[in-house]
Amino acid sequence: MLERAVLDIAGPLNADQLRAALKAEMPDAPTVRLTVRGPAATLRSVDLDRDLHYTQTKSPGSSLATGPRPAIIEADRFFCLGDNSPQSQDSRLWKHVHPWVDHLTGVEAGFVPRDLMLGRAFFVYFPAPWRVTRGSPAVIPNFGDMRFIE
Repeated sequence: MLERAVLDIAGPLNADQLRAALKAEMPDAPTVRLTVRGPAATLRSVDLDRDLHYTQTKSPGSSLATGPRPAIIEADRFFCLGDNSPQSQDSRLWKHVHPWVDHLTGVEAGFVPRDLMLGRAFFVYFPAPWRVTRGSPAVIPNFGDMRFIE
């Protein structure tokens, strides 16, 4: 279940102004924090979607980017999120690094080094399927949302 809020804010905002705008537009919204340390960063086309599957896991605190364990993403590292389903085994749940990856990169579990991020997504081949009836498994392919990614 996806809840989406769109903020129409003109011009640059400092952190306090952004907090005030978020609170005014979404009084019951969960807390979201982006922290940048070191060199300045520019965020463009930022969307914030809330998905129930990206909230707490069954064992709070044991997964990255949930509860008290923020995902601190170093330069040239990627944090991979799945397809918004409870079946996604994404970066939050990766507990081990394959030995050859560890030997070559020394990267922490849950992150992919830039050198190993290969290829490019070019097609959405199995978007959220349809259900036959309410409460039944979602098994009918949603052909209308299949598409090439530009």
